[in-house]
Amino acid sequence: MPSKKRLLPLVAAAAFGVSADLHAQEPVVATVAEQATEPSTDSTTELDTIAVGAEAAPEPLSSAAPVRGGGLGIEEVVVTAQRRAEAINDIPISITAFSGDTLAALGVTDTRDLGNVTPGFTAADSGYNTPVYTLRGIGFNDTTYTATSTVGVYVDETPLPYSIMTKGANLDVERVEILKGPQGILYGRNTTGGAINYIARKPTDTFEYGLTGTYSSFETTEIEGYASGPLTDDLKGRIAVKDLRSQEGWQRSLTRPDDRLGKKDKQSFRGILEWTPDADLFFRLSADGWSDRSDAQAPQAIFINPQNPIVPNTPAAVGQVLDVLQNLTTPVPGVGALVQTLNNRLGNNVILAPQVANHPTVDQNTDDMRVADWAPQHRWMLDDNYWNVALRNEWTLDDSTTLTSIASYAQVASDGSSLPQSGLSVYNSEQIITAGINTTSLESRLAGQWGDGNNWLLGVNAAFDDGNESHYIFTDTQSALFPDPITGQALLASRITVAGSTRARTLGIFANGDWRFADTLKLTLGMRYSDEARKFHGCSREGPDSQGIGLELLFNALAATKGNLSFPVKDGECLTLDENGNNDEFHGKLDEDNLSGRAVLDWTPINHYLFYASYARGFKSGGFPVTNSSDQIQYTPVTQERLDAFEIGSKTALIPRVLQVNTAAFYYDYTDKQLLTRFADPIFGPLPILRNAPKSTVQGVELDLQLTPIQGLFISGAASYIDTRIDEFVSTTISGEENHDFSGRPFNFAPRFQYSVLADYSFQIGARLNLGIGADYSYMSKTNSTLEGDPRYAHRAYGLTNVRLRLTTTDGHWSAMLFARNVFDEFSQISVFQLGDAIVRYAGEPRTVGLTISYNGF
Repeated sequence: MPSKKRLLPLVAAAAFGVSADLHAQEPVVATVAEQATEPSTDSTTELDTIAVGAEAAPEPLSSAAPVRGGGLGIEEVVVTAQRRAEAINDIPISITAFSGDTLAALGVTDTRDLGNVTPGFTAADSGYNTPVYTLRGIGFNDTTYTATSTVGVYVDETPLPYSIMTKGANLDVERVEILKGPQGILYGRNTTGGAINYIARKPTDTFEYGLTGTYSSFETTEIEGYASGPLTDDLKGRIAVKDLRSQEGWQRSLTRPDDRLGKKDKQSFRGILEWTPDADLFFRLSADGWSDRSDAQAPQAIFINPQNPIVPNTPAAVGQVLDVLQNLTTPVPGVGALVQTLNNRLGNNVILAPQVANHPTVDQNTDDMRVADWAPQHRWMLDDNYWNVALRNEWTLDDSTTLTSIASYAQVASDGSSLPQSGLSVYNSEQIITAGINTTSLESRLAGQWGDGNNWLLGVNAAFDDGNESHYIFTDTQSALFPDPITGQALLASRITVAGSTRARTLGIFANGDWRFADTLKLTLGMRYSDEARKFHGCSREGPDSQGIGLELLFNALAATKGNLSFPVKDGECLTLDENGNNDEFHGKLDEDNLSGRAVLDWTPINHYLFYASYARGFKSGGFPVTNSSDQIQYTPVTQERLDAFEIGSKTALIPRVLQVNTAAFYYDYTDKQLLTRFADPIFGPLPILRNAPKSTVQGVELDLQLTPIQGLFISGAASYIDTRIDEFVSTTISGEENHDFSGRPFNFAPRFQYSVLADYSFQIGARLNLGIGADYSYMSKTNSTLEGDPRYAHRAYGLTNVRLRLTTTDGHWSAMLFARNVFDEFSQISVFQLGDAIVRYAGEPRTVGLTISYNGF
């Protein structure tokens, strides 16, 4: 439990809604800024009531009074975050929500961009083509393609359980909700940080169509279109497509100033059919997908740092290997060169390839986010694709009871995506990823009412995942493979293959219900039991086209130091050794179950005022890493982590339709947090490994304020302050320091302070046009990619400013918007890592200006 000294100020702040560092939380009562799309004839701002949630609300709840002039305004949102339609201000959960039009105006093109508009949420680049999401400091920084997230992402209640799947979720979106805090009772696995719900636009009762075109910086074109309407009396459909391309790369080479990288080439689609054979039966079939063949982003190499620094165990380990090699009774090709190299290693001489040691780096304090570097002899581009099909059935059994079933199948693949990871103009740690995940999800739930408007829900679900990945790594000049001091070519091997396969099965049963035991008091209780089985196998090998004397000799010598004198490693076989020196492929199994729960008491003393207190327990699944491994200890799985969350909050319409203030304060007690840390290999240097931190805590406060002081003017502000702390954890630092005590350190990738402000003003000009101007600013404080806070891995604070000017016709058919994003060209960074012999940084994109023109026919 939190100490009184630490928690009482947060409690007071949330209860009275006056803290400067608060933000909207789980949906208690949250009003959001939405951009209207309805036709209008004047510029008055009104309160809109719209449907938002895990599933769109029934049609009577989604009718809306338009925000005049195509501008922004305070809107009372109806959500189904608890799997039924409710006003967001009546739900004791913290939610931030945006309409699809608002997302487009703010430049949010996929889930990663939500970090720029949602305080408390961040998206980092893992360096391996997978985003890492963190919400309220709760994240999982693993580079594995098949790693599960702490933030669940859904489209119309269909799960996207792996972060790589989320790159195309923003197409034809009605709205998005960000639910904060553990959501496992109703949303299932791996939602300890929260859940992001995308609500797709649905088929309409009358024929509608639209086309939007955008031209922006770097010769970028974006075209999106949709068509929607009835097909028969009881069948209607909708289809939407998008194409995004750029002809000029936004990055430029550090060593070749005329060379460019960063062209975009993305396509996405969504199709929906809805069939209502009778009043009690409803079916929805949906299919969506995307492809991404854009250039891969190159990082900035900001420091040259050897992959294999000398660690305390290096002399003893190298000496043992030398004893084996020098006592061979049969000559082996390459043994002399290897002995000499290891003698240099024993003498504490770290060998860097000259082309690496002398390579220019990007100044850590630069404001130039466009400069980077990559090897010119290869085409660095992505080849990712995703598709999903889902079927939803709703059967109304009686006036108060409904049976809902959802089945979905999704597939994502990277078919040879090439990543220039080292930020150098030579091959050092570049890689080609070939990977794929298939996932099947099934859910059935029964919901109804009892007593005087009390609700209940019972459900079961199952998920089956099958994933595999292979990383083909270019190590031509990497210090861990002992490069020649003259030529720089790796002595041992120039190609490494790292591969792993995961199969998982999850079963769950859940229940949720509420009881209004007094006019102003309601109790909500929920519980879920989950059982998960996970199997994994994998290892590292020398690549088929590798140059050098080969890794078999060294690894056979390493096997001998562990007692295996049979020289087990043959050409092309697994190199990853177990404790006995055997090189069999690693096979592991992890079986876990858990019981999560949630209890909420909410109080509505008067109309438009809601206060709540909640407790929730959530779990994130354990798992195995796919990593460049020399020792099978690196495949030791992390076990499931547990989060106990305490939260209080308020949602208050202080002046209905004019001023809305939402606040929250929370305290998280973390058990066995999963962390990516290091294993100090004495030969190859600090290598990645997953470990559990026994105890950690998170506490924070949030504020969300929305104001319409005069007709046509909308102002909003949101802020979050999050204090993360590791209470107990001993491991190895990124530089190889063993038995380092991380107690008292903040989490990595967890900025303490974030805020955003937005202003929008719209008014009518003449009889047929509306004019609107808007601006927004988002700020993120500093953080670090390492737990120890190594200054070389620092993320500096930054703020981004966007502006826009729009012109719309009063009949709602035509609109035009001129925009500038990151208008002051502020440097922003997404992540910092050590990849090969360089510490590299991924930067955000520079200033972008453009024009969008839209036509909607209805």
